Amino acid sequence: MAICLLFSCGEKEVEITSSPEELRQKLSFHINELKARDGDDIKYLRKFVKKTIRERQKSLPNQLWDLPSFFLTPFGVAVNGGRAKPKDAEGMWMKFESDYTYTYGRYDKIVGSGIYHFADSDEFLLMLDHDSQIEPKLFKLLSNSEMFNFVGQPIMLIDDGTGERMLWKNFAQDGFLETVKINHQLHNGAQIVMKMNPTRPVALVQ
Repeated sequence: MAICLLFSCGEKEVEITSSPEELRQKLSFHINELKARDGDDIKYLRKFVKKTIRERQKSLPNQLWDLPSFFLTPFGVAVNGGRAKPKDAEGMWMKFESDYTYTYGRYDKIVGSGIYHFADSDEFLLMLDHDSQIEPKLFKLLSNSEMFNFVGQPIMLIDDGTGERMLWKNFAQDGFLETVKINHQLHNGAQIVMKMNPTRPVALVQ
C-alpha cells in the first residue's frame, strides 16, 4: 500500500493507493460502489471535492445532528436498480467522528477511512475516501430516531459564466442545465438505509 502525505491548510492528510486486495475489500462496501463512466475525471473530482469539504467545514461548522454518536450498519441497500442481499453487508459498519473524519470496517477490522462534511441546513453529506482509487460521493442524508437514509446524489461541476462551481440543487431541471456548461459529473444512484447502533457489530463465535 503506497502512502503519500499531503499538506493543506496546516493539516497533514494521508492519501493512500491500496493494493488490489485492499481495494476489493473497500469496494465491497455499497457506499463505495463505483459509478464513474468513460471520460469521468476522478482525480480532478477528488481534488475539487476535497477543497469543497474544507470550505464547508469553515462556513458550516458543527452541524452534525447526532451522527458521531453511533456506529451505522447497513439495513437496506438499493443499487443499480436492485436490492443487495443482507448477507453481503454482514458485519459492516461506518463511524463518523466530530472532527469530520470517518472510518468503516467489518466486525473488528478497519477497512478504510476518509473525510466528510454534513450540514443539516441543506442535508448534504459529502464524502472523500483517503484511497485515491475511491470515487467521491454526495448523499442527501435523512434521519429519524433509528435510521439514517443515504440518498445518492450526482456530483455535478458547472460553469455558468462566473466560474466553476458545484451544483447542489436543480439536479432534475433540464432547462436550467441547458443554460450552463457541465464540466464534470459523477452519477450516484445508490440508496442505503443505515441503522444506528451504540457499538460496532460483533462476530458470532462458531
